[in-house]
Amino acid sequence: PVGEGGFGECWKGTFLGNHSVAMKCTRSFVPQEAAIRRSWREVEIWKTLRHPNVLPFLGSLTLSSKLYLVSPWMASGDAREFVNRYPDIDRASILLQAAKGLHYLHTRNPVLVHGDLKAANVLISENGTVHIADFGLSRWGISGFSLGYSDAWRFAGNARWQAPELIRGLEDGDPERRTTESDVFAFGRFMTEIYTGEIPFSSLSDFAVLVSLLKGTLLPNRPTGPEVVSRGLNDIMWQLITDCCHEDLARRLTAQALVSRLQHGP
Repeated sequence: PVGEGGFGECWKGTFLGNHSVAMKCTRSFVPQEAAIRRSWREVEIWKTLRHPNVLPFLGSLTLSSKLYLVSPWMASGDAREFVNRYPDIDRASILLQAAKGLHYLHTRNPVLVHGDLKAANVLISENGTVHIADFGLSRWGISGFSLGYSDAWRFAGNARWQAPELIRGLEDGDPERRTTESDVFAFGRFMTEIYTGEIPFSSLSDFAVLVSLLKGTLLPNRPTGPEVVSRGLNDIMWQLITDCCHEDLARRLTAQALVSRLQHGP
């Protein structure tokens, strides 16, 4: 595979002889019945989505009893790889495109909660277009609350991008549902990835991150090095990150407000 995530792996293939495609399947350690059920659930969501900043779904196929989900090949990799490869790239443009994709998801009827927003799930095409990808943890919802989740889904995801209400639920074994607000919180952490080129809390182990978050940490310390400032992480952008990552759900930005702020400023 050319890439792996928590549950899935991605292979590169060729369609009609000359079109490069990504073929995503569930990793081999996942029981086959559960893997197929999980993949079909993702298909049912993904196939309904049409937006310039959402990765297109091309179809599915079965090979050696494995179900593969097929999408266009994103030659520039994920967003963090992209900004590290091109340090002078316009990072605000990447964030605006991703925010437009998120706003689209949050304005579906019913609402779609992505559930796993991070740079690894934001892919860049050869021409630099940004696409939100990976709908394996996505769920339809009502009034912003996701519906119909399993225990595996509730406990999935990485604490580095998770909102505090989701972290607190892990502590007592009863995680909160993901919401549009927890998506926006994850977007704030994603913004730190784009400006630093590193995952949130990159100097800490996963366990140390979890301990820190359970103690109430909301964001990594603001990076202040000249290279980060030169990439555009100014006071306005840091305030935007902070406004995404309020502990109080009601004070977090909506995806619509996020798009507006990225387009026009505060």
